[in-house]
Amino acid sequence: TYKMPRNYLSGGRRLEGGAELQNAIKIVLAALTPGNALVTSISRSFEATADQAEPWYGTRFRSQASSMDRRRWEAARPAAGLGLQPPNPFVPRSLELKAPRAPRLARGVVPTPPEQRRLDDKWLVFFKQDTEFGVPRAYICVELLTAYPRSSARVAAIS
Repeated sequence: TYKMPRNYLSGGRRLEGGAELQNAIKIVLAALTPGNALVTSISRSFEATADQAEPWYGTRFRSQASSMDRRRWEAARPAAGLGLQPPNPFVPRSLELKAPRAPRLARGVVPTPPEQRRLDDKWLVFFKQDTEFGVPRAYICVELLTAYPRSSARVAAIS
């Protein structure tokens, strides 16, 4: 198990950019050769030619050497633009909390109010970073302005 939050997603090893990552990609690509590829074709039309059955479920199958021309595979070059995806902006780079813990305020000290982040005809949004408990949290208050709950006595009773 990983005790550090930064290791939760990556485990004990991460590939950083640069030479280490490029070397790892070259090693993997070198291992992916037509000579060690396993090609599987699945179709009900092959059922008539199946000559073996697997022991647990009795599924019939046939195994044979590939008739594909491996020399063409070996001569093929990677497609243009094939490579790593850009970093996902929604996956955090660090799993550490942004705000460090702060000591609890003394009695009589007024805490700083939340800061207003958005105000328009639809939204009134405030933000305040939690520094006391060190746990991310959120509160939401939603007010729906609709006449539906008062549209009939039955709807008013069940809303």
